[in-house]
Amino acid sequence: MTSQRWSVGLLLVGSIWVASATAHAYGRGIDVADCSGCHSGGRAPMMRFTSTPAMPSPGSTARIRIEIEAVNGSAGGFRIATSGPGSLRTVGEGTRATGEDVIVHSTPRTASGGWVTFEVDYVVPSGTGDVQFTIGGMSANRDGGSRGDGGATIRRSLVWGCAGSTFYGDLDGDGYGAASRGSITACEARDGWSARDDDCDDNDGMAHPGGTEACNRRDDDCDETVDEGTATATLYPDADGDGWGGREGDPVTGCDRPGYGVGNDDCDDRDPGTNPGATEVCGGRDEDCDGRVDERVRPVCGVGMCARASLSCDERDCMPGDPGVETCNAWDDDCDGATDEESDLCPDGQMCDLGLCVGEGTPRRDGGVSRLDGSTTTPPPPVSGGCSIAARASSSVLPWIAALALVVAARRRRR
Repeated sequence: MTSQRWSVGLLLVGSIWVASATAHAYGRGIDVADCSGCHSGGRAPMMRFTSTPAMPSPGSTARIRIEIEAVNGSAGGFRIATSGPGSLRTVGEGTRATGEDVIVHSTPRTASGGWVTFEVDYVVPSGTGDVQFTIGGMSANRDGGSRGDGGATIRRSLVWGCAGSTFYGDLDGDGYGAASRGSITACEARDGWSARDDDCDDNDGMAHPGGTEACNRRDDDCDETVDEGTATATLYPDADGDGWGGREGDPVTGCDRPGYGVGNDDCDDRDPGTNPGATEVCGGRDEDCDGRVDERVRPVCGVGMCARASLSCDERDCMPGDPGVETCNAWDDDCDGATDEESDLCPDGQMCDLGLCVGEGTPRRDGGVSRLDGSTTTPPPPVSGGCSIAARASSSVLPWIAALALVVAARRRRR
């Protein structure tokens, strides 16, 4: 949701576009998983999740309480989604369901005692099972815009009919997880999760406890020792002692031989800070030996489609690109920090949804359903990757004749 304000806008009422008075950031809560596309500049709040009861019985209802730390101001909003069986139900006012598995705020709430609180009910299925919740929270300053706000996301689990076990993220799929990848509580293991959390390199499926050690300068068996007891390998002279062989000299057979290193692709064997495993630093050199200089480390200026890398390591040599005309494509074409924020990007009767012009009731790519307008007095929420939390949008309808004249004038300007 864009934080822009406008003095005169257009609303779709029935099939006629009418003018609205000054409008502010949309406050009804948009069903998106991440609000960072709109809100920025504030601190990420702490969040608390409580289920009553903590271990519900099959077929019962659990009351879920979400608390968001009010670190940026008095306002807060949230989104909770489930991944698994069962369904969510709203509790009281100020929240709305966008399906059986998602509930968002319909009105931002005010903090009490330093925390903003929302509650929902989770209807527990019969039998044995578990569910995973993804909860996004936003702490906002209620200034009518989106600057100075901050959000956070947590994931929590609920089980019923079983004791539940902890499983850890297993990104590389080798059967060994890592606590740094996060954890869930579930009745049984599932793909992408492991009961073990001792993988020393969850980006490498060959590296895990019990793995086969190879002569590669890595700890393949996670015993905190490198290349121990490995078979012979071909090594090359390593003049700078960085462990990477250079491109000159005769190879030898072995592993962990003094004066020799793995491979022969060290592009500067006189500098231990230059090798295929080094980190690229902006300074006019190819530290990581990939044939490119200062890639991805030069200063960047501009936003959206105007973002450009500097010609040198000096940010004063950076020149942003020229802004273009905003179109419905999920990009910030006009470089104002907002995406697809204009109200006239699509033909009449359609809205811009995740980069596509769609009509009322069109299934969204994120699983929801597109809606042009929830009522005749509030504008359709533009989907821009965020969910503004501010004062509720306000509008006043001008006379029909003035509205139609405004439409004609806008169309003439576009021509």
